[in-house]
Amino acid sequence: MAVANKPKPRELCPTCYKAGVEMDLQYKPGGQYSHFCSNGHKWDDRDQLTADLMEMSNALRAKKAAAAPEPVSEEAPVIPIDNRIKIDPLDKERMAGLLGADFTDSSMLFGLIFAQNENIKDLREKVERAEARVMVAGNVRKLGGDFQITVSIPERHVESIKDVAESGGMSIERYMQARIEDGLDNLWYT
Repeated sequence: MAVANKPKPRELCPTCYKAGVEMDLQYKPGGQYSHFCSNGHKWDDRDQLTADLMEMSNALRAKKAAAAPEPVSEEAPVIPIDNRIKIDPLDKERMAGLLGADFTDSSMLFGLIFAQNENIKDLREKVERAEARVMVAGNVRKLGGDFQITVSIPERHVESIKDVAESGGMSIERYMQARIEDGLDNLWYT
């Protein structure tokens, strides 16, 4: 089953953001362009999208920092936040190897982990679709002909389906079988 295009909350299109427009970035697995916005900007390369998102994230962070007044405390001096990752060099090297790229700060690390997570989601969806196709194909081969299924119709729909079926001189069973056959003939399952 295809997943409808849906915007991820507050994930903005980096190209639109550079032009001063806040447009939600959308995601559709399995298409030519997996990430896109309503203004026609498209990404099929996760690394490029990650780089663009990191650049936008840094710009947003700088914009927020410029807009926010600096906190003043008489008790302790204000210490700027250092975004560099301070970890053991061996651990950093091992993490870079696992993620497939080197990183210098937490934003880059987050972007790399985000991209890996999206890749994993896409792969899981592909595996689930492939397993479903194999399962259906396996059942059809075992049966060697028509494949029988049971359809549960919610109670709130039974009366209206019964009325439509009876007006056509059919039982509910025959009517539903005809509707499903029409759908199969029109390849609704693809």
